[in-house]
Amino acid sequence: MSPSLKLATAILIAAVPALPGLAQEYIYGPLPQVETHKTTLIEVNQPAPSATSSTEVVAIQKGVQFDFKERLNNLQAQIDNGLQKGWLKVGQAAAFSTERSRLLSATNDAESAGWPKAQTDQLEKDITTFSASVTTNMSQSAAATENIAK
Repeated sequence: MSPSLKLATAILIAAVPALPGLAQEYIYGPLPQVETHKTTLIEVNQPAPSATSSTEVVAIQKGVQFDFKERLNNLQAQIDNGLQKGWLKVGQAAAFSTERSRLLSATNDAESAGWPKAQTDQLEKDITTFSASVTTNMSQSAAATENIAK
């Protein structure tokens, strides 16, 4: 083997560990947006009557759908607080509580149907509108009460 071939072979063997670093790609600019969805699996082992056991896997999706009930519960607390502070009249609070119950029922229907997109979108719109209505009525009543006190 010629000396130059030996030298080339030695350089190639020495460079092999560094080759993966030379092949690395770089991304310039903003990173691409990746949509993620979080799912939690809960495995439940239940003893069977016989010597064998069974396993049931239950998937729980966490996302915007579960915010609906929390938002509605927070709105009921806001309605109760407005009634207590005199920012809402009894009739207004009752009407808001009735609407909240209707939206909670619609949320339960959407949940039992597997959260269809059309129902979820409508719930988002309806709950947001309802929240704005409660807040607007309470702030107008609070401002009116403040003006009367002056």
